[in-house]
Amino acid sequence: MADRVRIKICGLTTPEMVEAAVDAGADAVGVVLSPSRRQVTPGRAAELLAHLPGYVAGVAVYRHPEAELVERAMSVLPPWTLHQSDRADFTDALALAREDRRVPVVRLGPTFERDIAGLDGRMVLIEGQDSGTGAPAPWHEAGPWIDRCRVVIAGGLTIQNVGQVVRSLRPFAVDVSSGVEREPGIKDAGMVREFVAAVSEGERG
Repeated sequence: MADRVRIKICGLTTPEMVEAAVDAGADAVGVVLSPSRRQVTPGRAAELLAHLPGYVAGVAVYRHPEAELVERAMSVLPPWTLHQSDRADFTDALALAREDRRVPVVRLGPTFERDIAGLDGRMVLIEGQDSGTGAPAPWHEAGPWIDRCRVVIAGGLTIQNVGQVVRSLRPFAVDVSSGVEREPGIKDAGMVREFVAAVSEGERG
């Protein structure tokens, strides 16, 4: 069980969004490099992550990336950047990253137990079948792994439901993107602050 639930704000595309997330108390910020309404180029991602304070992690997010994209990202991103992608992708392009910089994504569903096998002790992001859609995931199915991995819960988290997820699972971290947007791809600073506050309230509960 985590001593404190960390918070990642994902899908950031402007310096203002990054600043708002950091000011609100985020522990990590994510930039999406694969096709998405939140996609940024590796160069833009490097600019967004370059000036993070040392206590905030930067995360590059991929889904089924081409090796060329990963190689380009690794050539320009800060060396401390974490690289997050579907686990299968780490067998090829993302194998270039050091193991302690790789964050596998494991999706809840029929192959979940097979896909998460062997990841004990690792940081693992667990979410539903589709990233960035805002669709809630069956988070409770991650419960048996909370004490086996540093589990990051994602998929459909909002200001309204994250407190209950924190109270019931107490994961290592929670990850939100569309749940703090005023319109697709545009983060709302006020919603980010409310989300952080909801996580704190869930911890107290």
